[in-house]
Amino acid sequence: MKTDRSLYTERHTCRACLSPIGQERYPLAPVSAASPNIGKDKDGNRPDTMLPMTLVRCDACGHLQLSEIFDPGVVYSHYQYRTAISLGLIAHFRRTADDLVARFPFTDPDPLVVEMGSNDGSVLALYQERGFRALGVDPATDIVAAANKLGRPSIAGFFTKALAIDIRKEHGPASLVVANNVFANIDDLDDVVQGVASLLADDGVFVVETQDGAEMVAANLLDVIYHEHLSFFTGHSAGQLFGRLGLELIAVERHATKGGSLRFIAQKAGGPRPVEPSVAAIQKDERKKGLFGAGYLSALQRRNEAVMAGFDAILAEHARKDGAIVGFGASIGCLATIHQFRLERVLNWVHDDTPLMTSIDGPGFSIPVHGPDHWPDAPIRLVVVLAWRYAEAILAKHGGRIPEGAPVVALLPDLTIVRPPRSAS
Repeated sequence: MKTDRSLYTERHTCRACLSPIGQERYPLAPVSAASPNIGKDKDGNRPDTMLPMTLVRCDACGHLQLSEIFDPGVVYSHYQYRTAISLGLIAHFRRTADDLVARFPFTDPDPLVVEMGSNDGSVLALYQERGFRALGVDPATDIVAAANKLGRPSIAGFFTKALAIDIRKEHGPASLVVANNVFANIDDLDDVVQGVASLLADDGVFVVETQDGAEMVAANLLDVIYHEHLSFFTGHSAGQLFGRLGLELIAVERHATKGGSLRFIAQKAGGPRPVEPSVAAIQKDERKKGLFGAGYLSALQRRNEAVMAGFDAILAEHARKDGAIVGFGASIGCLATIHQFRLERVLNWVHDDTPLMTSIDGPGFSIPVHGPDHWPDAPIRLVVVLAWRYAEAILAKHGGRIPEGAPVVALLPDLTIVRPPRSAS
């Protein structure tokens, strides 16, 4: 395995509470740095290295996190992912905007919303439609330039305390600061949360939507663990983080996006809104799920070892048949699945309806990725649905191209025969 140590560092303290990072560990398979989300640099190159990953639970606050940190400059400077391509995500954020506007009648007659990790500005546009002044912050320079051309004001850079202070000086305090599926990607959470506290109006709220860490473990969502996601929050760890840094967690909601997400709502400490019962309820449920129990991550590891053993048995059963082994889905989550179950050893090619890359590459392997209009003229003996959440939609659209005798399987959350092989007769 080739590993460029200059591209990552290691963390030894918890991001949420700053305690020693913890002893409960799950050493995951290394992943390729050349993910579908990372575009080529100015010289036409992408990182050619594998990155180690270790999932760790903080003994003190239950925060789930990766101890290795991939250089964020490499990850985000040439980022390719666009919010608008995710199935159903814009509709979800439209409902979120309606809910927040109705729920929090801000005193500012000309309210400002600031979104960190604003990407293509799709969410900013939703708030503009609802009468907000909107400003985005995102490190992907090309995406920010495109957002600005669409009339979605955005700053190219990382959200920091220093930038937050500058934004407040120029635009005034923010009634709403939003972080959708980006808070988990930040290593120095202290600086960011301090920046939010500096930027918020006295009656402002900070809204974070991120992966539900406890549900990730309970449902075995292994495909959300990759080097962009440094944290997997819980109600316990979010409460610890905000409480240390001048904010107060006042509400927690569960949502179905990304296989199970939490929406945290916080205000300045001592702000005008009461703490809702949902905070204590989530924390109670997390304890019930075993968040602080012995062997919490070891059980997750054993579950995935069972998936691997079951898939190896399927491979052995079909080893003598002619034809290719094909994957469906080429997102970064699908790439995580490929690595964790070592599918690079068996996949001949991968299909994706909106591919961001033409191949999935890593040291010693290259798996071709084909769009919906290109099907190699070769027999298929086994199909692995990597984008397992969309298995029904994939079969509805492409099932006719898959031979009757080829089984269709998904590996997550547990090994499932999506469509068993059938006789051609």
